[in-house]
Amino acid sequence: MAEKCQDPSGGAGFPFRNAPALDRTHGVGNSGGGILLPMTATQQAHFVLHHSRAPERKVQVRIEGPQGYEGAGEALPHVLVLHGFKGFMHWGFFPELSRRIAQRGMVAVSLNTSGSGVGDDFETLSEEGAFFQCTFSHDLEDLDLVRQHLLENGSCVDMERLAIWGHSRGGGMALLHAERCGDYKASVLWGPINRVRIFDEQTRLRWREEGEVRIPNGRTGQVHRIGLDLLDDIEQNAAQLDILSAASRTLTPTLIVHGSADEAVPLKDAESLHAALPLGSGELCVLPEAGHTFGTKHPFEGCSKDLEAAFEVSLAHLSRHLSQRD
Repeated sequence: MAEKCQDPSGGAGFPFRNAPALDRTHGVGNSGGGILLPMTATQQAHFVLHHSRAPERKVQVRIEGPQGYEGAGEALPHVLVLHGFKGFMHWGFFPELSRRIAQRGMVAVSLNTSGSGVGDDFETLSEEGAFFQCTFSHDLEDLDLVRQHLLENGSCVDMERLAIWGHSRGGGMALLHAERCGDYKASVLWGPINRVRIFDEQTRLRWREEGEVRIPNGRTGQVHRIGLDLLDDIEQNAAQLDILSAASRTLTPTLIVHGSADEAVPLKDAESLHAALPLGSGELCVLPEAGHTFGTKHPFEGCSKDLEAAFEVSLAHLSRHLSQRD
């Protein structure tokens, strides 16, 4: 039975499985659990990375940390943040998530995957060719590229305190990446997928026959086209992309946050991921009646009760696992 954990927004509480009490620490400086009060101002930087063997594949990156952190000479925890399908790093709650991570003495490293389709304005889904060629394996390669760039060029990166955070499709990819790398100190998965074979057999047969599948975007009214690269990736790399299998092997302390009324990814998928995690390494927080984006839409109009609850429990998870160096 799920343990009841007090709802930080003042409600009746929400199911929280295998979880300690909420940590109210606001900062994770090198002193180990130190509190940074008041919340610090933040600074941002944007840049674009290109894959050396496929320079047309660009990965847009936003880094946000405490104001002046680069000149402070202190190595800080870094958290990679990955969006989901049809999402992007400026969508809805992601800028607020980045800001809150930075205000707590960490550095948020958000990215638009090379197959996100986001244009140079970091906002518009205008790169239809990139979206057409998106694959799950490309998402993982994009994470590799950003991580490598950080480790090779980031003077303030604490290599012993790295974490990863993903939403929806990005949550599944975050878990795969955490298992592959093996050294993340924490992962946070919001509404994560538990498999890459998300299309039914009839859709896959028609997709193969027509050479593409069309995906409507309810927010923009666009109809996005995805080519055979994604279908080939799903079929040819099934073992490497097996999220449940990776979950059974990961040693990264993992928090899954899922809405009981998630309309995109059913709660049972999160429950299967939680069940697959090694005993004691995972926590599942279920927010009653919350949807896939925790009451958030784009453009962002402020935090809902569900989003505040998701933020609090997730940032507490990072504080517990990133507050001290090994």
